Parts: sequence; C-alpha cells; structure tokens
Amino acid sequence: MSGVGGSMITEANGKGILYMHLSHLIVKPDCISLHKECIIGGNYHEVLHQHTWLKEKKIVVKPDQGIKRRGADGLIKLNVDIDGAVQWLKEFEAKNKDTSGKNIQRFLLEPFVPHDLEEERYFAIYSELECDVILFYEKGGVDIGDVDSKASKVCVPLKEPLDEAALHDLLSERVTAADERVKLSEFIKELFQLYRDLHFTYLEINPLVVREKIHVLDVAAKLDRNAQSLCKDKWSSEVQWTKKAGREQIKEEKHISSLDATCAGSMKLTVLNKTGHLWAVLGGGGTSLMLADTMDTMACLEELACYSQFTKLDANELYELLTTVIGLMLEEEKDGNGKALMIGSIANDIVTMIELKKMSGEGIFRALDEYKDKLRAANISLIIRSNVGVVSEKNEKVPSELAELGIPIFVFGGDVPIRELVNFALKKTSDPPSNQPRATYQVETPEVGSPPSKCKKYCLPEEELIFSKDTKVVAVNMIPPGLQGMVDYDFICGKETPCISAIVRPSSKQKIEEFSWGEGKVSIPVFTDIQMALKSHPQISVVSICGPAMPAYKAAKDAILYSQMKAIIMMVGEIPAQMIRELILLAKERKVMLIGPTVPKHSLQVNILKPGSFMCNLKGDMAGPMLDAMDLKLYRRGSVVLLANSGGLSKELCVTIARNTDGLYLCLSLGSGRFQGSKVMDHIKYLHDNPAVSMFVLLSEVGGLDEYEVCEALKEGSISKPVIAHCIGKSVSHFQGEPAFFGHTGGGMDIRREAAEMKTEALREAGAVIADTFDDIADKMREVFEKLKAEGKVTPQDQSVPPKIPANMKPKYLPPASC
Repeated sequence: MSGVGGSMITEANGKGILYMHLSHLIVKPDCISLHKECIIGGNYHEVLHQHTWLKEKKIVVKPDQGIKRRGADGLIKLNVDIDGAVQWLKEFEAKNKDTSGKNIQRFLLEPFVPHDLEEERYFAIYSELECDVILFYEKGGVDIGDVDSKASKVCVPLKEPLDEAALHDLLSERVTAADERVKLSEFIKELFQLYRDLHFTYLEINPLVVREKIHVLDVAAKLDRNAQSLCKDKWSSEVQWTKKAGREQIKEEKHISSLDATCAGSMKLTVLNKTGHLWAVLGGGGTSLMLADTMDTMACLEELACYSQFTKLDANELYELLTTVIGLMLEEEKDGNGKALMIGSIANDIVTMIELKKMSGEGIFRALDEYKDKLRAANISLIIRSNVGVVSEKNEKVPSELAELGIPIFVFGGDVPIRELVNFALKKTSDPPSNQPRATYQVETPEVGSPPSKCKKYCLPEEELIFSKDTKVVAVNMIPPGLQGMVDYDFICGKETPCISAIVRPSSKQKIEEFSWGEGKVSIPVFTDIQMALKSHPQISVVSICGPAMPAYKAAKDAILYSQMKAIIMMVGEIPAQMIRELILLAKERKVMLIGPTVPKHSLQVNILKPGSFMCNLKGDMAGPMLDAMDLKLYRRGSVVLLANSGGLSKELCVTIARNTDGLYLCLSLGSGRFQGSKVMDHIKYLHDNPAVSMFVLLSEVGGLDEYEVCEALKEGSISKPVIAHCIGKSVSHFQGEPAFFGHTGGGMDIRREAAEMKTEALREAGAVIADTFDDIADKMREVFEKLKAEGKVTPQDQSVPPKIPANMKPKYLPPASC
C-alpha cells in the first residue's frame, strides 16, 4: 500500500463520520474514546452517567491511537463488563507497554457484538497516484495475514466512478450468498464515493459483519488535513486526530505544539535528553535532522538535548521557541562543564538580522537579552550558524549588540563542517573551527579568441531546454522581495531583460510594478487572471506559483492547458492530495514538467537554480546574497546536477558544489509529500544524455521509495554517469517513541524500505557513490570530479566574464521578508 498518506483519526471519530453519512446502511456505533485517566483514575462514574450503555452491555476496550495488529498483540479485551474493562486497563497500565514499548494514553470503549468468526469480512480503500484501490476479502479479523496477496482488488481511476463491473469483480468469487452480496455492493459503492467526497486517504474496516445492517467493528482511517476547509462540516464538529503511542509531551513541548498549530510557519520541539550538552534551534527540518545524523555517526547522539526546528516564524514566534528551549537548558546541569546552544538558518543571514533587530532577528536578540544573566551564570555558550556561503567581514566578527551580552558567542558560516561544530560545542576541541571558507574551485579562463578545448562538452541547444536564458515566466502571488531577487539574478547573469514577463495577483488590479534593474528600473505588468497573462504573453513557458492553496490549484490547472507551457513550479504546500494527483496526471498528459508541491508550511522546499540562466524560489534568494553569488560564480554554468528534497540543504550543497567542482549545472529542490510532480528519475532521464552534465548529486530523506528507481536504472546501465548520494534520517530510528519528531510526509506503508539505512545500502549496492555523512558529500564530489577530469571526460573552462555590478547593486547583507 505504497500510496498511503494523510493523518490518522481516532477510531471513534472514524466510526462517527461513517455513521453520519451512512446511517441507512450501518449500525449506529455506540463508542467513546477517552484518555486512560478518565477510566482508571477512580472517577469513571461520570462517564457511566453520560454513557449508560456501559453499565448495561458487555464491552470491548482497545487502544485508540492508530496502532495496527492490536488483536494479534493482545491489545484488545473482548466481552467484559465495565468493571472487567477497568481491571484490564489497570493491569495494562501496570505493565506500561504497547507494541513499541511505550505508554498508550487513549482507549476506545464500545459494545461487544457477538458473532461467529466465519461472519467476519475485510475491506479497505487506499489512494495511489492514478487510482483509488479497493480490497475485499471474505475472511477478516486478527488472523487475516498478508491481505494484499489474498484479497480481491480493483483499481478505480481518479475522476472515474466505481461501476457495476468493478463491484462484480470484487465480490463475485468472494461472497456466495446473494442477499449479502447485494448489501455489500450497496455499502461499498456508497462508501467509496464517501471516501472521495470526504478526502479520506486510507480507510480499513477489519472486521465488518453483514446482518440486516452492517456492523463496522474495527476502523482505521486517515483524512487529508489539507482538505479541512473543504470538508469541515462533512467530517464532524471536531476531528479527533490521533497521537502516536509514546510518552506524553511535557508542558514545554505542548506549548510549542499549540503555537505551531496556529502560526503561519512551522515550529517543532522534542526534548530528547535534558542533560545533553548541545541544544539546537535550527531553521529547516532537514538541517535539524542532519545534525542528529551527524551526532549519531560520531557516537555522541546522547549529547543532543532536543530536536527543534523552525520555518518562516515572525519575531514573537521565534522568541517563544527560543525562550522555551533556554528555559529547559537552565533546568539541569550535567557536570558543570557548560552547555552550548546552536542557532542557525541556512536560508538567512541570522547575524545581520540580529544586529539590525529586524524580523526574526529581533525575537532572537530579545530572548538572549532577557536571559543573558542566567546564561552567563550557567556557563552556556552560543554558536550561530549563519547563512550559506561567504562569511563577509561584517559576519566574521560578532556584532557589538551580541558581544555586549557577555555570553561566549561564536559565529560560523555554512562552509564549516557540522562535525567540527559538534566537537567544539561538546568541548572536545578548545579552539573554534576555522571560519575561513574554502576558495571556489578555480577553472581555466581562456584567452580571448582561443579555441575551446577539444574535450570540452557543450550544452544542448538552448531552445531544447526548459530553463534557459530565454525562458520567460509568469509569477503568481509571489512576494515583491522574491521577484526582485529573481530580477537581480537575471541582471548579474548578463541578460538583456528579466525572465519575469508578467505577474498575477488575483486580489489586486491590473497595474504596473517597477523593480530595480542595474542602475535603472524595469516595469512588469500585473494581471488579475493567469489566462489573461498567458494570452497577452505567448512567449511565457514557465509559471511559478505561491500563495493560498485553492487559487494556486486553479492557476496551475489553467496554465497546464496552454500549449506554450513547459513547466509549472509549485511553491505551495496546502493543496489537498486529490487535487495534487489531478494536476500531476494532467501535467503528464500535456507533457508539462510539474515541480513541487511542498509539504504544508514549507514553501521553501521547492527551489530552482540554473547558473547563468534561471533562478526561482519563494524569496528569490536561491543564489544567496549578491556577494555569495559572485564569489561562487553562480552567474556561469558548471557541470554538476543536484536533485534534492530539502530546500535548506540544497542551498548549502550549491556552495559545496562550487567549492569542489567546476560548478553547478542545475539545482532542483523538488519538494516533498506523498504525491510529487516530477521525481528524481524524471530529471535524470531528461538530463542524462546532455553532454554538459558530468555527474548527479542526490540528496534524499527518510520516507518514500523514489530512490529505488535510481537503483534499478544504475543496475540496468541506463545511468552511466556518476551518482553521488546521501540520505538524511538515519538517526530517526532512535526517536520513534518521541512525540513530534521528524515525520516525513513522503512516508507510506513500506516503513522498512523507506528507512534511510535501507535506501542508502540499496544505492550503494547499485553502484552509487555513497556519502555516509552530509559533511562527506564535499569529499566525494571532489574525488569524483578529479577522476572525471583525469579521464578527460570533463575539462572545466570558465567561459564567462564576471559581471559589472552598478553601485546601487553592490553586495549587501539585508534581512529577508521572514525567516
């Protein structure tokens, strides 16, 4: 069932939703889902007063937290009275266990339905990209075994109804009694339509019993949270999302979770070890997980005190997160040796934001200033990991605003290996790591008029490429700083005009917006409708889309239908899965490249950078500040293709590529989630035979199975160029019982194959060059590139002339719109 996604709801909630819409077909489920303390806390008489059937009927009691195989693992008590149920729960609590060895907090109580085992049936629906899959088996219950190999299966294409022929195929050989077959046919047909209308992503009933009406005895259900605005009234008054079995959140974790639920960005906090020496508040989930992976490899994971990450927080939100972490740091001291707090954002210049007290930087400074006396007393040091690229003179020294706090503060650029920062934070080395960045890889600059090298491989003709110097874009709902960043990048690449030909703002009015262009200005028209923009500018072949989910979905669907369209860039994360699937299939049919979407609240996951030709991301800063772009020579083409899921780490690897090879040919951060537009293999197939490409760098994450397509292609020989691969998330297995730890929404049902370790070994066996840590990627790239150069397969030459930058565009470090 590789297509499963969505969020699990409680079984009680699932049964209630089914009965709300199918009361004419199923028996009303008298069931309640309660925290264990409501039952065994000594005051369950109030529950009995509200639900009198608990005193009148034999009942079933079982965990209600999305745990599979409850019956097989002895986690269900059948046919007992309420006193027997309470006694069983008390004994269960005394053992304090579940299938993973952690506490279970919520239980479901419902009437016991006497029946024979022969009456039990199995039914399930789950979603794949192109269809919804229905399974039916005439035997159900705890001993069903491998139902995928036993059950009847029908696949119903997206947008097509479940017809009578499919129902016949599903049931004809499984159900012999005509009356039961009729009842099941009506039930399955209506339930399937309900599955789609209510945006379920998974629904399993095991078992169900068919009598005059159908008894739904056990339900596991997932809903698409992104469809909440569409289905709120259809679901129920209040959806009960399950929390996985594990320890209870402490009050600080609950506080951050409550803030995360209401903020526009994202913040996470899981306390791992209060006595750990290293605490971290880092921008981006990939970066936070990369730190945990590195410490796991270094055999010091027990020193990581917390998993904490943020994306797009304002000053007050980041202040709340940081003060919460600092408060926890001050609670316990391990050995008087002093702890370290690491703060960083790959996407932004944290130091300048703090110095100017702008946006999230103001929140960071306010938190540090408020706690400075306690931080000094506890001998806590601060490590700031600034944005990727060059650490300029301005960043080489700690700003006076921070120095005056009296806390030991160390600022490092993105070039410093994370393992060196860990050693310094844990006081395994006394001297801070060198902050001197490695020089950009030096390539030969040909003399004027000299012929090109005979073994130099040139690019395909520009007209055959999707992203080129001539590519024209319509930008939908992009913020002005993001647009200005794209315009600036076009200028330093030597273009005569910007790539953005039109802007669409549905809530605005038709007008002209001006942007800086060298020493002057450039005017770009604003339209209220994408169809109007595309008709007015037939040269546009790419659409970049931000903003709210529903307008983004409509804009993408409209744009795909235009014959001029080559690519849609979706920097959006809240589109319901059914609509994403529809866009993906429509794009394939129209031969349009769809990049994205992202996961919710992580619109920075989609980035595109093709040096010398094209750049697009939400903030318009994929090439970094101007100083970085110049130093890294991102105005001219290299030969390395980077394909990633992590937006922040892809920016970091752009620097690594510039330092260790002849440079970047193309960087694509493809987004994440259960359903993605284009995948890694799509881009490898498209680019593999391009003679300008020397190698591929693959940065993947735990969850999903796309890497196995790369493995097959390597084994078959259809990929003959080097592939350097690293999969983050190897440390996740250590934290499965922790609340709110890294959860990759690309994950499905095949947990074993989706593990980072399994994917890494599969890639290694297939012939990929494996970087065991993130820091190792640099060494592997340099080794592979030097080997290719020695073999004459690539001869790097700097064919470009560094651009002249007008005074008003001189390199600056300025805070972005948000962190």
